[in-house]
Amino acid sequence: GLLQVDTLKYQTKKKSKSNPFGDELATIKFRYKDPDSSKSKKWEQPIFDQWKGISETNENVRFSTAVAYAGMLLRKLSTLDSRSYDKMLALASTSLGKDEGGYKAEFVELMKAASLLREKEISSVEANR
Repeated sequence: GLLQVDTLKYQTKKKSKSNPFGDELATIKFRYKDPDSSKSKKWEQPIFDQWKGISETNENVRFSTAVAYAGMLLRKLSTLDSRSYDKMLALASTSLGKDEGGYKAEFVELMKAASLLREKEISSVEANR
C-alpha cells in the first residue's frame, strides 16, 4: 500500500499571534522494527525550548563549545574581539572532565600558545603604527 504521512503539526491555515504550541520547538518522529518483528513501531518526542546558560550544560557541551569558539578565534572572525581567548580558555579548562589520552588538556595547551602568538601579533601591529 501507499505510505501514510502524518498531518503537518505546526502549520496552521490562519495566521494567529498566539502560539498554540507554547514552548514546543519541534517533534521528532521515527518508525522502527524490532529485530524479530515485521510490524513497525512509532516513536515520537516533542522538543521544548528550555534554554540553559552554558554553565548549566554538561562538560562535553561546554568543551565542544570551547573548540568551536577556538576555531572562530583562529579564523579571526570579526564578530569576536582579540581578547576572547581568555574566555575560551576558561571554558575549555573548566570542562576537561574525563580526558583519556590527554587530548583535551593538549587542546588547552595549544590554545594557550595560540593566545600568546595572537598577543605578540597585536603588539607587533601596535608597535609599527
